[in-house]
Amino acid sequence: MWRVIGELREAHGLTVLLTTHYMEETEDADHVLIIDRGRDVASGTPMELRSAHSRPRLSLSLPPTAEDALRSAVQSQLGHLGDEFAAEPVAEGGAFHLRVPDSEAALGIVDAVRETAPGALTDFEFRHGSMQDVFLAVTDPENGVNGEAA
Repeated sequence: MWRVIGELREAHGLTVLLTTHYMEETEDADHVLIIDRGRDVASGTPMELRSAHSRPRLSLSLPPTAEDALRSAVQSQLGHLGDEFAAEPVAEGGAFHLRVPDSEAALGIVDAVRETAPGALTDFEFRHGSMQDVFLAVTDPENGVNGEAA
Protein backbone atom coordinates (compact mmCIF):
# COMPACT_ATOMS: atom_id res chain seq x y z
CA MET A 1 0.00 0.00 0.00
CA TRP A 2 2.78 2.47 0.93
CA ARG A 3 4.56 1.83 -2.38
CA VAL A 4 1.36 2.58 -4.32
CA ILE A 5 0.75 5.78 -2.36
CA GLY A 6 4.33 6.89 -3.03
CA GLU A 7 4.03 6.12 -6.74
CA LEU A 8 0.79 8.10 -7.00
CA ARG A 9 2.37 11.08 -5.27
CA GLU A 10 5.40 11.00 -7.56
CA ALA A 11 3.62 10.32 -10.84
CA HIS A 12 0.74 12.74 -10.43
CA GLY A 13 1.99 15.28 -7.90
CA LEU A 14 -0.86 14.37 -5.59
CA THR A 15 -1.34 15.46 -2.02
CA VAL A 16 -2.33 12.46 0.05
CA LEU A 17 -4.25 12.90 3.28
CA LEU A 18 -3.86 9.79 5.39
CA THR A 19 -5.31 9.10 8.81
CA THR A 20 -3.73 6.53 11.10
CA HIS A 21 -3.55 5.43 14.70
CA TYR A 22 -0.11 3.88 14.13
CA MET A 23 2.46 6.57 14.81
CA GLU A 24 5.28 4.65 13.10
CA GLU A 25 3.34 5.16 9.85
CA THR A 26 3.88 8.92 10.14
CA GLU A 27 7.68 8.67 9.88
CA ASP A 28 7.66 9.08 6.07
CA ALA A 29 5.09 11.88 5.97
CA ASP A 30 5.96 15.38 4.79
CA HIS A 31 3.72 16.86 7.48
CA VAL A 32 1.96 15.39 10.52
CA LEU A 33 -1.03 16.80 12.37
CA ILE A 34 -1.92 15.21 15.71
CA ILE A 35 -5.51 15.69 16.82
CA ASP A 36 -6.62 14.93 20.37
CA ARG A 37 -10.27 15.21 21.42
CA GLY A 38 -11.04 17.24 18.28
CA ARG A 39 -8.19 19.74 18.81
CA ASP A 40 -4.96 20.25 16.86
CA VAL A 41 -2.33 19.56 19.55
CA ALA A 42 0.82 19.31 17.39
CA SER A 43 1.79 19.91 13.80
CA GLY A 44 5.03 19.72 11.81
CA THR A 45 7.43 17.39 10.09
CA PRO A 46 8.26 14.17 11.94
CA MET A 47 11.74 15.56 12.68
CA GLU A 48 10.35 18.84 14.05
CA LEU A 49 7.86 17.00 16.24
CA ARG A 50 10.46 14.55 17.61
CA SER A 51 12.83 17.43 18.38
CA ALA A 52 10.14 19.39 20.20
CA HIS A 53 8.29 16.63 22.04
CA SER A 54 10.56 13.63 22.61
CA ARG A 55 13.96 12.88 24.05
CA PRO A 56 16.45 10.13 23.32
CA ARG A 57 16.60 7.24 25.76
CA LEU A 58 19.57 5.28 27.07
CA SER A 59 19.14 1.75 28.41
CA LEU A 60 21.99 0.04 30.25
CA SER A 61 22.17 -3.60 31.29
CA LEU A 62 23.79 -3.53 34.72
CA PRO A 63 23.52 -5.60 37.88
CA PRO A 64 21.79 -3.85 40.80
CA THR A 65 25.19 -3.64 42.52
CA ALA A 66 26.31 -1.12 39.88
CA GLU A 67 23.40 1.26 40.48
CA ASP A 68 25.53 3.68 42.52
CA ALA A 69 28.07 3.85 39.68
CA LEU A 70 25.24 4.64 37.27
CA ARG A 71 23.81 7.37 39.50
CA SER A 72 27.27 8.92 39.82
CA ALA A 73 27.76 8.78 36.05
CA VAL A 74 24.37 10.39 35.41
CA GLN A 75 25.09 13.17 37.89
CA SER A 76 28.54 13.87 36.42
CA GLN A 77 27.26 13.89 32.83
CA LEU A 78 23.80 15.46 33.18
CA GLY A 79 23.76 17.26 36.54
CA HIS A 80 24.52 20.63 34.95
CA LEU A 81 21.48 20.37 32.63
CA GLY A 82 18.85 20.96 35.30
CA ASP A 83 15.54 19.30 36.10
CA GLU A 84 14.67 18.01 32.62
CA PHE A 85 17.30 15.28 32.89
CA ALA A 86 17.40 15.02 36.69
CA ALA A 87 15.04 12.03 36.89
CA GLU A 88 16.46 8.91 38.49
CA PRO A 89 17.23 6.00 36.16
CA VAL A 90 14.30 3.59 36.12
CA ALA A 91 15.08 -0.09 36.72
CA GLU A 92 13.02 -2.43 34.58
CA GLY A 93 13.66 -5.88 33.13
CA GLY A 94 17.29 -6.14 34.21
CA ALA A 95 18.20 -2.76 32.77
CA PHE A 96 18.20 0.89 33.78
CA HIS A 97 16.49 3.43 31.51
CA LEU A 98 16.91 7.19 31.42
CA ARG A 99 16.33 10.15 29.16
CA VAL A 100 19.39 11.86 27.73
CA PRO A 101 19.78 15.03 25.67
CA ASP A 102 21.79 13.42 22.86
CA SER A 103 24.14 10.60 21.84
CA GLU A 104 27.19 12.46 23.17
CA ALA A 105 25.72 12.55 26.69
CA ALA A 106 24.75 8.88 26.38
CA LEU A 107 28.31 7.90 25.48
CA GLY A 108 29.61 10.00 28.36
CA ILE A 109 27.40 8.04 30.77
CA VAL A 110 28.46 4.71 29.25
CA ASP A 111 32.14 5.64 29.54
CA ALA A 112 31.73 6.85 33.13
CA VAL A 113 29.93 3.64 34.17
CA ARG A 114 32.62 1.51 32.51
CA GLU A 115 35.30 3.47 34.35
CA THR A 116 33.70 3.38 37.82
CA ALA A 117 32.29 -0.17 37.60
CA PRO A 118 34.62 -2.12 35.28
CA GLY A 119 32.97 -5.19 33.78
CA ALA A 120 29.51 -4.40 35.18
CA LEU A 121 28.01 -3.03 31.96
CA THR A 122 26.95 -5.94 29.75
CA ASP A 123 24.96 -4.04 27.12
CA PHE A 124 23.52 -0.63 26.30
CA GLU A 125 21.12 0.84 23.78
CA PHE A 126 20.66 4.43 22.63
CA ARG A 127 17.33 5.22 20.97
CA HIS A 128 16.16 8.50 19.50
CA GLY A 129 12.70 9.67 20.48
CA SER A 130 9.91 8.18 18.36
CA MET A 131 6.65 9.47 16.99
CA GLN A 132 4.93 7.34 19.65
CA ASP A 133 6.84 9.36 22.27
CA VAL A 134 5.62 12.54 20.55
CA PHE A 135 2.01 11.33 20.64
CA LEU A 136 2.22 10.51 24.34
CA ALA A 137 3.84 13.86 25.12
CA VAL A 138 1.23 15.97 23.35
CA THR A 139 -1.85 13.98 24.36
CA ASP A 140 -0.83 13.07 27.93
CA PRO A 141 1.61 15.69 29.27
CA GLU A 142 2.11 13.80 32.55
CA ASN A 143 3.66 10.90 30.63
CA GLY A 144 5.37 12.90 27.91
CA VAL A 145 8.90 14.19 27.54
CA ASN A 146 9.61 14.36 31.26
CA GLY A 147 7.49 11.37 32.28
CA GLU A 148 8.59 7.78 32.49
CA ALA A 149 5.87 6.15 30.42
CA ALA A 150 6.86 7.65 27.09
